Amino acid sequence: IVIGGLVLGFLLIPESSDPSHAALDPVGAGLSIVALGTILWSVIEAPSHGWGAGVIIAGFIVGFSALAMFFTWELHTKHPMLDIRFFENPRFSAASGAITLVFLSLFGTLFLLTQYLQSVLGYSTVKAGAVLVPQSIVLMVFAPLSNVWVQRVGNKVVVTTGLLLVTASLILFTTFQPDSTALLIIAVSMVMGLGMANVMAPCTDSIMGSLPRAKAGVGSAVNDTTRQMGGAVGVAVFGSLMASHYTSEITRAIGGRIPDSLLKQVRDNVGEANGVAKHLPSAQP
Repeated sequence: IVIGGLVLGFLLIPESSDPSHAALDPVGAGLSIVALGTILWSVIEAPSHGWGAGVIIAGFIVGFSALAMFFTWELHTKHPMLDIRFFENPRFSAASGAITLVFLSLFGTLFLLTQYLQSVLGYSTVKAGAVLVPQSIVLMVFAPLSNVWVQRVGNKVVVTTGLLLVTASLILFTTFQPDSTALLIIAVSMVMGLGMANVMAPCTDSIMGSLPRAKAGVGSAVNDTTRQMGGAVGVAVFGSLMASHYTSEITRAIGGRIPDSLLKQVRDNVGEANGVAKHLPSAQP
């Protein structure tokens, strides 16, 4: 697939090099790494240390300070890694925000679903993966078709509908129980896939179409960065929320009924608790 894409890209995609050949921006790159890395670390570690812990608060302060410095630097340097002024274009900024949100939702839910399917429902790795395949198929089929709806009702209506479908799927995810069927999970994940299909393609087109052709490389980089950043934040946020909720609930349910050493072990994750429960039936809440 990759080889075919490279060959077809070479033959069909027109050249769009930037004639200005801007210099590298190591300061901007460094500030962005520090900002995102520190913020994500703080979100991930917060359930372990506590959201009010000094090290977590310090991490957020450092992260958001570095982020502010990054924006300031990018606005004033002659060769910015990312020209912040591009976001003054509502078409560019709205599309970037929408893609960030859908990938935040996708990566965050996939992170939780894999644990739910295997640790709660007891599915094998292969079966858990198979349950998520229909979502990918929906994306593959309906993302190219979204252009048909864009031409009929407009980009804004299609993207808004897609975001509403993603939101509806997130609400439906909250209805899952320890005995939910695979068909229900497949149906809900397909709703999310349908919503994403009607956001990704139109928004990518908006990002690329809102910039001059010479800046196509920048547009592509921003498009990919928003996806990866949204995914990373989604895993961090969803994982932290789950860890915080699980730790408090498991402590409330069995705290004081088992030794502290065992409680620390089962507080780590659902899989660990299941393993302990199988070997120690009396430890089950």
